[in-house]
Amino acid sequence: MAHGIIATLTERGFGFIRPAAGGADVFFHRSVLEDVVFEELHRGDAVTYTVGADRHRPDVRAAGVRRATDADRDGDGDNLTDETQTEGDHGTIR
Repeated sequence: MAHGIIATLTERGFGFIRPAAGGADVFFHRSVLEDVVFEELHRGDAVTYTVGADRHRPDVRAAGVRRATDADRDGDGDNLTDETQTEGDHGTIR
């Protein structure tokens, strides 16, 4: 399971996650959210997710996106603080 923060949310129902481990932002669509609805997410929210490939294109995408719990944030040494937030360049931000 990967950890990251919401870097960008669009009004079209998708967004990008900034991985805590670094690297390129990962695309997600509202249809892969678990235990949270898209309208409840905000830029900077800590999330967990798995990484998979799109069935139509070779792009990497997030699946099983859910809010990170305190155990997720504190228990494994990942640093999911506000210091990791930067402005994304992925379209309209809400």
